[in-house]
Amino acid sequence: MLESKMAPVLSDQGVEIDDGNRTPRQTCWTWHWVKNRYAQQIVVSWTIAV
Repeated sequence: MLESKMAPVLSDQGVEIDDGNRTPRQTCWTWHWVKNRYAQQIVVSWTIAV
């Protein structure tokens, strides 16, 4: 928890959703970020709020 506040591996994260993709029950997006330092990502997770 401290690492994510004091020395985050990723910053300036954002998601762009393609407006042209309206497939039922599916969503496609592009995730972009800035990698601040060397570290291997072990877990990646998202929370989606409707």
